[in-house]
Amino acid sequence: VELNEALHQHLRQRFPGVWMACADAGALAQVAQHMGYLEGGPVDAVVSGLGLLSMGRATQKRILSSAFKVLRPGGHFIQFTYGPAQPVSSEVAEDLGLVAQRRGMALWNIPPATVWVYTRPGEPPSA
Repeated sequence: VELNEALHQHLRQRFPGVWMACADAGALAQVAQHMGYLEGGPVDAVVSGLGLLSMGRATQKRILSSAFKVLRPGGHFIQFTYGPAQPVSSEVAEDLGLVAQRRGMALWNIPPATVWVYTRPGEPPSA
């Protein structure tokens, strides 16, 4: 899902075999349903490179809520970020019942990048 039309068109040309929509990430569940992407059922993971650190709590909550609507129980929301802190505010994570784990760092990257994985406790782990 890419919001910027010009970037969306560039990505479609660069990666013609990849499912892609020009839409707001906060509408992921509706877009995925509309495009038939969920016909086989919920997905195992959502991978995000969004700048969540620079977004307000309401926007973060809308995006994460939509992402977890397409994830199967035990699914992962995987977020890479360039900031030193957890990219989703603790308030939003708590409101949505999410647990965050730092899963990796690329210290040689400029700026250093971190991978965070968000799950819902109590759900069976995804394979």
